Parts: sequence; C-alpha cells; structure tokens
Amino acid sequence: MLIHHFWVRRVENLPVSSRQIGGCTIWPVPEKATGVVPKVLRGTVVTHRRRCWKPNCRCADGEALHEQVILSYSQESRARSVTLPSELIKPVRQATQRYREARQRLEAEGTASLEAFVQYLKTTR
Repeated sequence: MLIHHFWVRRVENLPVSSRQIGGCTIWPVPEKATGVVPKVLRGTVVTHRRRCWKPNCRCADGEALHEQVILSYSQESRARSVTLPSELIKPVRQATQRYREARQRLEAEGTASLEAFVQYLKTTR
C-alpha cells in the first residue's frame, strides 16, 4: 500500500489534524512568520558569543566563538531572550530604538508636568 504525504499551506475548511483525501494524507502547515515587527519593542538586541564545549569545534580555543543575535527583555522580573533570524535583526533594532526614544519623550513630558504641578501647588498655598 502506497501512501503519499502532501504538505499544504492553505486549504479552506481544513481541520487542525491531518485529513485523508483520495488515499493521501494532507497535513496542514502553518504559515511562516512574514517578518512583521511591531512599531516599538521593549528590549535590547544583543549578540551572544559563546563556546559550545565540543573538543574539536572551532570555538575550542576560545578565539572563534559562536555568535547568536537575540532580543533580550525582562518579564515578571526575570530576564528572557528570543533568538532573532537574520532578516529580522535590523527591523527589531529599529523598533527597540523607537521604544527608547518614546520612553525618553514620555519621561521628559512627565518631569515637566510634575514640576509645573508642584509649582502650582506652591503658589496656591
């Protein structure tokens, strides 16, 4: 008995599990991320350089280390990180920079508002 397996990207009305059609098994495959990066991202893009500790690897002498670009962020008071594919490194860097700029603007506005409010309270006493 010969069974063919087909990988399908989009099929209307296809359940999550596989489906038999004409003796063939069809498995739904989720779409790959298209690289949509939010406008702002909290975190820092970091390049990790590390050894893998395999004795015959190029990194064994400690000179040519393995590099991995990650997005490092904190969540619930814990450090977290996710590995970034090469095509998303630049957009994620830009999104984290926009976040830092927006945060600086908000802090400056908040400080100015606080100073104005304190001055108002001093004059009304």
